[in-house]
Amino acid sequence: MFRKINWVNSTLVQRKSWVRLLSRVALTDVHHRRPVIKGFASVSKEDFSRLDPPSPPFQSMAKEPPMTPAMLKLQSGQTFMAKSFGAPLKSNKLVTGEVVFTTSLVGYTESMTDPSYRGQILVFTQPLIGNYGVPPQVTDEFGLLKHFESEKIQVQGIIVSNYAEKYSHWNAVQSLGSWCARSGIPAITGVDTRAIVSILRDQGSTLGVMSSADLSNQYRLNNEEDPNKRNLVAEVSTTEKIVYNRNGDLRIALIGKVSFIHIQYFFSSFVACSKINYF
Repeated sequence: MFRKINWVNSTLVQRKSWVRLLSRVALTDVHHRRPVIKGFASVSKEDFSRLDPPSPPFQSMAKEPPMTPAMLKLQSGQTFMAKSFGAPLKSNKLVTGEVVFTTSLVGYTESMTDPSYRGQILVFTQPLIGNYGVPPQVTDEFGLLKHFESEKIQVQGIIVSNYAEKYSHWNAVQSLGSWCARSGIPAITGVDTRAIVSILRDQGSTLGVMSSADLSNQYRLNNEEDPNKRNLVAEVSTTEKIVYNRNGDLRIALIGKVSFIHIQYFFSSFVACSKINYF
């Protein structure tokens, strides 16, 4: 059960600056209500209910999309039972894509918005995903997104071992499940991602399908559903020339990711992003 935070007076508040104040975390022995380290907050045993939701950092009480049964089937024949926590899966509308994996420990929002994962179903090897929620879509002084690689989710779907329904982060504005649901991206959990990664390591990336229907015997993937047959670069490339930092010292033409543009800014460069057939 979560606990309320009671703000208390402290000599630290009166004597030190806010910067040093925020570097001190208040710890309290809950059983004896005895402060362990002097600070600006203490923890009480008073509980709150869902009818009286708390303020941040307990934002994870927001309503989650309902979890429903789901299934993943690989082109090589293996099937995995799961639960859906993102956009609802439908039995008459299959979600197909190339199944790949990432070993990143953090940065699932960056991975999901990375244009290089366009048309792919992304498997996270990190066992717990969603624990720090999703940050706001804000831009820097150059108009570039701070926390994402592009303006929308690029993957076809995601697969995680354990989804954290309750997130906690000072900069989070919504849960991973809510973000996926609003973006129309299916997401499943409760899958042995180690088994999937083992299969992909042995045979390479393969096609997969996600659905709420039982796909054990009745459905077979064919190569016509391979996203690599599409011009994926054209799908994620800008349709017009965009110039950033016109007063930069170096002049660079770039076709690539947002993070690369941030790197060029570090070197005070003039950056021009172009569509793929611009030159």
